[in-house]
Order: sequence, then structure tokens, then C-alpha cells
Amino acid sequence: MGYIADYNGLNANKYNGSKDFRGFLAANGYENFLPYVGNDGKGDFRRMAQNPAYADQTQRNLGGAMQELHNWWSKNNADVNRRYTDPRSSGGYYDPRAATEARARADEIAKYREQERVASEGLGRLDRQRDIWRGNVENNYANQLNDLENSYTQSKGAYEMNKRDSEAQNRAVRSQIMEDANNQTNSLRQMFAAGGAGDSSAAQIVAPWAVGLEASRNAGSAQDAFARDRRSQDLEFASATNAYNKNKKDWEANRQDALNNVDSQIESSRIDLNNRIMDARQKQKTANGQGLQSAIDQTRDLSNQIGNSQNKILDLSKETPKALEKVEFKAPKLSDYSENVQGVKVDSGNTDQAGLQDQLDPRLAALLDPNKKKKDLQA
Repeated sequence: MGYIADYNGLNANKYNGSKDFRGFLAANGYENFLPYVGNDGKGDFRRMAQNPAYADQTQRNLGGAMQELHNWWSKNNADVNRRYTDPRSSGGYYDPRAATEARARADEIAKYREQERVASEGLGRLDRQRDIWRGNVENNYANQLNDLENSYTQSKGAYEMNKRDSEAQNRAVRSQIMEDANNQTNSLRQMFAAGGAGDSSAAQIVAPWAVGLEASRNAGSAQDAFARDRRSQDLEFASATNAYNKNKKDWEANRQDALNNVDSQIESSRIDLNNRIMDARQKQKTANGQGLQSAIDQTRDLSNQIGNSQNKILDLSKETPKALEKVEFKAPKLSDYSENVQGVKVDSGNTDQAGLQDQLDPRLAALLDPNKKKKDLQA
């Protein structure tokens, strides 16, 4: 250590005067250090280095050696380990170990206060977070519902358009059949007239009847094709309507489940944060010397809040029941698509409709009255 050879001859508990570092120096043969050194081991080593007795030492060496000596004395002196006079104050004593423990306890309490602060801030953000998450669920549901409504509207529009097109096409086909039958009948009558048989039963009865019956059967076939097409359209649209209704109800149930899931996650976060706050508060109280049971009793309100959140999670875990719908299906009959012509129901030639197999279409009545044919044949 330079100017202090070793510590072997030193007694850390030997004093001359005050029981402090300067008293230790005086009692152990280092009185000449007293003009330069204080009780904390610090001093005016610049001035000390100017003393010829320490000409071979630098200011830095002197200061370092004195601080080492002070540290050795502090560790080995029983009185200092209990209490010593603080040279920076006007007097008074304190226990260094107690002071160290107090600082550690204060640091521990500060740490738990910070933990409580951070958790409390997180708790304050939960309601806003819940609103944002629920808003996202609602937006997603609204977009899905909008897509469903648009899709169903398009299906409904296509159905109405195809329905009108089928009805218009059926009227056009049957009208053409009627027109062709009329033209054919007139041609046959002209042919008979040209041969001098214009007033014969063949010209006036048999030929028109044969043409009318064939035209009626052709019209029946056209009506049958129309009825089948319309029935297919109705069945397809009924299927689309059932799917629309089911999807709408399912999405509503899924929406509610998603909202419940958001609330459940928020409550889980609330439990975690309240646990952190409760733990930090209890540790602050025990660090201040309070008993654990007392600390637990004083945070009972947080424990109750945690219990309430757990009960909410249990309630929210129940899935929203989905309505069970029994879809009743009754296939339309082809006869449901018959037309009323001049007060007469016109079916197709299909056998399950008792259609126009052996009767004239009412629109061909002008060609030949069935009653007139019957009377003429009887005559």
C-alpha cells in the first residue's frame, strides 16, 4: 500500500479519542495523516502529496491507499458495523445494516408499486379494447350479411327474369301453333273448294277437326315443357330461399358466439391484471411489515372481482343455440302451371294432368265446335 506497509499491526477496534476513522488513525500510529484525512477516508491528498514526507507518493496513490485502509477498517471494526457517526451530519447514529435493509425494502416496495401501476393502466384500457373487438365482429357480420342479401337479391332477380321469359316464350310458341293450324285449315278448305267439295263434311268437319286436334296436342307438349321448366325454376329458387334463411340464422348465432368470445377474452385479461394488482398490493403491505393475512383481507375486493369475472366466463362459454328448422318440401304439380284460356283450364298433354289428348284447345274453337262435329256426325 505504499506508505502504509501492511495491516498486521493495526487494530480496527483501537481508538484514540472518538470511535471513528480518525480516532483509529490516531491510535494506530498514523497521527500525521489527521491534517489531511476525514472520517470517510477522503481528504486533501493534493496538499498531502506536497509534504516532503510523502514525496515518493502521487496524489492518486495517496488517495487510493487511504480509501483501502478505510474499507479495511469498516469491515473489521465491530462498532462501525453497528453504528457510526456520519461525518456529513451534525451528529446522530444509525445502523448501517438497518439502513441497507430499509433501502432494499424501499426498492422492493417501489418495484411492486410499479407493477401495480402498469397492471392498473392495462385494466383501464380493457373497456376500450372490448369496444374495438366487438366493433370488428359487428363489421364482419354486417359485411357477411350484406354479401348474403346481395346474393339472394340476385337469385331472386334472376328467378323473376327467367320466369317472365319462360311465360313469354310459352305464349309465343302456342300462339305460333294456333296460327299455323288456322293457316293449314284454310289451305285445306281452299283445296276442297277448288275440287268442288267446299261444302262437304270433309272440308267443313273432318279436315279442320284433324288439324285442330294435332295442333292441340302440339300445344299440350309445349305447355308440358313450359310447366317442367317453371317447376325447375321454382324448386331452384325455393332451395336458394331455404339456404338464405338458414345462413342468416346461423350467422346470427355465430355473431353472438364471437361477441361472447370477445367478452370472455376481456374477462380473462381482467382476471390476470387484477391478480397482478392484488399480488403487488399484498407484497407492498408485507414489505412494510404487515402480516400476510391482513394484507389478504385488505385486498378482498380484488379477489371478489376475480371471482365475478370467472363466473362471467362460465356463462359466456355457453354456445348460442341454433334454431332447428324442419324444411317442408312439396313438389309442385305440372298442372299448377296450367293456363286459363277463355275461362277454360288448359293443361299439357302429359298423362298425369289429364291433358289435351283427345280434346281441342279452346283457342281452336273457331276452327270447329266439338258439339257441331258431334251433331254433324250423328246426322
